[in-house]
Amino acid sequence: MSSAPDARRPSEKIPYLIALLALIGGPAIGWFVANRKPAEGPTGAAAVRDAVPVSGNASSEKLASTDQPAEVESDPGVIRYAKEDLATLSIQEQGVDSGPLPQRLQLTGKIMLNEDRIAHVFPLVEGRVDQVGIHLGDRVKEGQLLVVVQSREVGDQKLQLYSDRLQREFVLTKDKWQRSIAENTYQLISLIREGAPMERIEILLTNRSIGQYRDTLMSAYIANYKAQKQYERLSPLSKDGIVTGKQLLEAEAELNATRATLQSVLEQVSQDVLQASTLSAQAVKEIETRVAVGETNLKILGFPADEIANIDPKTQGQAVSHYPVFAPFDGTIVSKDVFLLERVSPDRQIIGVADLSTVWVSIDAYEEHLATSRGIPGS
Repeated sequence: MSSAPDARRPSEKIPYLIALLALIGGPAIGWFVANRKPAEGPTGAAAVRDAVPVSGNASSEKLASTDQPAEVESDPGVIRYAKEDLATLSIQEQGVDSGPLPQRLQLTGKIMLNEDRIAHVFPLVEGRVDQVGIHLGDRVKEGQLLVVVQSREVGDQKLQLYSDRLQREFVLTKDKWQRSIAENTYQLISLIREGAPMERIEILLTNRSIGQYRDTLMSAYIANYKAQKQYERLSPLSKDGIVTGKQLLEAEAELNATRATLQSVLEQVSQDVLQASTLSAQAVKEIETRVAVGETNLKILGFPADEIANIDPKTQGQAVSHYPVFAPFDGTIVSKDVFLLERVSPDRQIIGVADLSTVWVSIDAYEEHLATSRGIPGS
């Protein structure tokens, strides 16, 4: 009985075809890989040779040595750049070190004037502007003249001081003369009390200032001196009976009366001299006080001592009423509200002077910025 022909279905032949293709295609793929030209650019070990790792502990020796192949590190924290790209990227090498990490903080703020070095200038008197010597933005020096104000108040005070000084000279001269009279009068009183002879009194007090007290004292002293001599002359004569007792009694009464009158005159003159000396000294203190008050008022207004000492309306004329305004320190004119012939008063600022060599910086910082701001110099 003969065998039947191979009648397999097509689907049963597919596994055999796949096995046949695998046996034929494997060697072909190996030949293709072995003879394929390398693509442009290094791959594998060559790529590792031409790549340079850039990290914190990289050294120049590692950058220079690329002959030995190196395995590609799989650390994601390592960034690699091609050697030819280092110069383009401006990358520099530096050893690893520990220290504070600088942080850049940008905040809003504004530049302000140094409030410790700014002056708001007000005139201390009311008057009319006679001279303006500055402009806005000008740099000024300490003591530089800024504005001149013509003030009636200043003129009145200076003229009153000038008058008081003239009065003081007169009072001082009068007081000096009064003290001289008092000294000579007290000396005359002392000589009279001693009973000094007329000749000695004339020798000691001739051409000495005693004033009206000389006539008063000498008249009383001469009357008592005559009565004393008359009584001394009649006293021995009454013992001999040459003169009557009545005459002696009259002479004695006259002596007592002149002695009492002299004593009264001495006390009165002493009191008058003391009172005159006291009044003279009081007048000196009063005028000295007036002069001192006038000088102090001008010093309060800012006038220097030498200008106060040289007040003379004869030579200064209308300038005696000028009130100068000076710069308080070196700085810049930052505000100016004064014009020629304008009226000014102590309640209005006319000039602002600020020292711009130092300024203040005001920054809008919040709570989260406080820790960073501690490292800022001057914070």
